[in-house]
Amino acid sequence: MEGLVSGMADSTRQVTQRSTSDTDVRLGRFAPPEVSPAEASAVLRRIGLVSYDFSGKTTFSTSSADWPPAYHEIHSFLDGVGCDAVVYPLLPVETSFASEVPERPAFEELRAIRYVYVGMAPDAQGRRRASAWSRDTAEARVMTERAFTKHEFSKEPASMLPELPDRVFGNAFFLFAGEMNAITYQRSTGTSVDHIRLVPFLEERRISMVLNPASFYMRRWQTKFKRQFLSDPDRTIITLWNKKAWPKPEFVGEASRPWTAYRGGEDITSEIVEIPTETHGLGAAIRLAMLVSRDREEA
Repeated sequence: MEGLVSGMADSTRQVTQRSTSDTDVRLGRFAPPEVSPAEASAVLRRIGLVSYDFSGKTTFSTSSADWPPAYHEIHSFLDGVGCDAVVYPLLPVETSFASEVPERPAFEELRAIRYVYVGMAPDAQGRRRASAWSRDTAEARVMTERAFTKHEFSKEPASMLPELPDRVFGNAFFLFAGEMNAITYQRSTGTSVDHIRLVPFLEERRISMVLNPASFYMRRWQTKFKRQFLSDPDRTIITLWNKKAWPKPEFVGEASRPWTAYRGGEDITSEIVEIPTETHGLGAAIRLAMLVSRDREEA
């Protein structure tokens, strides 16, 4: 960890308001990515979560080799407690890390972990990115956050996010925190609007888990209802972020725990088990946790 910046050591059932037609959501309109049979059939249940305490500093002078800190040590520890996937938070846009893909995890030394999802430095346009490493592939799958604007919601939904299949990992789906803007919550009616037909896609692919990393704590009051909506009726959505990475100096209202989870419209954050610092031994600036999520076949 040398070189790391100094200081780091109403759960109501929501329904979509837009009608769904076969023309809108047939998956034949999307070209699936090249994946191995093992990757396509993966069922992830024990998810390891990683969060870093940025101590309010969002500008860094370290090299990309320093990100993520304690990379292999984290994998070794979470593998030892049986995690089959590890999810890191996104990097804030206000960083100077290089843009290289983090190195491949040492899967040959790990027994349980099948996937590792790592936030990367933003691209030249400032869009957040993440890499997904799989035990079954030699190269990482690089994903870029899709920004949505209100004027796009009148367009053909299938043309708005053609990369949906590239976000599927067995029973899991990767969704950048900022992409939650494709769903709007209407306070007057208490309903959520799914502008890109994401839920029908998740249902057709039988996705039971949504991995939803953020770079910092999301404060908007609507966020809770969007998570409820995506988790209904029996899907798990896990959101995690860095502590004190908010791009403004104040931290009023930031949650004490850097993660949350919903299942079936209910907040199940209490089911996330944090691993004490003295247990993992990686320093107080690194927080680790695990969520054991049932697959829908077990519900």
